[in-house]
Amino acid sequence: MSNIYERHLEALQKISNKSEALVSLFIPLRCANSKPEKTLSTLVKTADALLKKQGYPEVSLSKVDWGKWSKQGTNTLAIYQGSGITTFIPLPVKMNPRVVVASTFHVKPLVASSSEHLEALILHFNKFGASLFRVSQTNEILVDSYQPSRAYIREDWPISLERSDFKNFLELLKLEINGTKRSSTKILAITGSNHLSLQIKGIWEECNLPLYFLEDSFMNEVPKKSIPLVRLKLDAEIKEEYRSIVKRILSVEPAVHQDDGLATLGKKIIKKEIKTLCISLEDLHFGEVNISTGELILRRSQQNVKDDDVLDDLLELALKNGVSVSVVPRLYLPSGTTYLAS
Repeated sequence: MSNIYERHLEALQKISNKSEALVSLFIPLRCANSKPEKTLSTLVKTADALLKKQGYPEVSLSKVDWGKWSKQGTNTLAIYQGSGITTFIPLPVKMNPRVVVASTFHVKPLVASSSEHLEALILHFNKFGASLFRVSQTNEILVDSYQPSRAYIREDWPISLERSDFKNFLELLKLEINGTKRSSTKILAITGSNHLSLQIKGIWEECNLPLYFLEDSFMNEVPKKSIPLVRLKLDAEIKEEYRSIVKRILSVEPAVHQDDGLATLGKKIIKKEIKTLCISLEDLHFGEVNISTGELILRRSQQNVKDDDVLDDLLELALKNGVSVSVVPRLYLPSGTTYLAS
């Protein structure tokens, strides 16, 4: 699996119990209209009403440390509960409050988060040497710190080091960057490079990543100013990724995107007539999908725990049948469309 959201997805898909209701809760933590504890309370009441209607036990949650998740940069906190297990997953995607009670977990937000799980590397020079940070939309991690030599380091080390030692140090840092970057790494930022000798583009361009020189204090060990700027650049990369996903599907003929064809989509997936599926993050259509035949029953609203978001079920059916899947905000889909397939 290529990132943490795909690993979470794999683990949650293994939990499917037709004799038990599984609860999926999504609480926005940023730019929310109400406090997260109030939102959670409202969602739990909605879930409990469905659960009690069919004789299932109510949702049981311990107190949530909202400050902890907010500090991580979480946009939406996903809470999955079922089979005696509660899983908290911080998501980078922005969502409205949502609760789904069904026989499988609601995983569309995880697939969307997988697409948004892009990263940047920040190489920050400071008075002690250099530090390498991995930054995503939800957190920043210190990969390692490096000193140019074991000897005493002066604050002017970029100009006081012997030329050969200085060159070897930069080569070491380049190797560390190349060894640390992943397929999800989209940006390399160099910060704290107040000294001109640290602004040599040639060596950093060999890392084969889009390169940015950002201002941050050489005297600080952490690039506090640069991290928010890098996240803005990652956000632009994510938006471009969504546009590219939709553009690729629409360029294939024939592309299917009429919602009145939703009833036959499951059958097409099973018959291998669909190779690529892209679904709206925001939209939900409740009903049932027969995973053996692909037959679909749509309902105007959720009546019981057998009803699930059929878009979510079709997504899981597609995954099981080797279809390339993605989930994007509705904004990036053609007007009036909740899915694209080709």
